[in-house]
Amino acid sequence: MTLVDDGQGNSIRLGRVDPGCHIPAHDHVGGEEIFVIEGEIADEYGEYPTGTWIRQEDGSRHEPFSKSGCLLYIKRGHLRRD
Repeated sequence: MTLVDDGQGNSIRLGRVDPGCHIPAHDHVGGEEIFVIEGEIADEYGEYPTGTWIRQEDGSRHEPFSKSGCLLYIKRGHLRRD
C-alpha cells in the first residue's frame, strides 16, 4: 500500500511479505529505509526481527526473503547522493 509517492522516486509504503516469499536481488537507487513492524525479514547480510530499522544506502543491493512473513514500513529514494 503506497502512503506517499512524489513522482520523483521518493515514496513511503506499507508492504506485506508472505511467508516463504523470496524477493529477487535489486539495487536501491536513492536508498531505502525499512522498519519491521511485525514478523521477520532476512537477506544475505542478516536477519531482522520485529522492531528492526534497516538502512540501505544509495546504490546498495540485496536479496531479501521471509520465512515467516512480515509487515514493513518502507521509505525509498530520500538518501540520494546527488
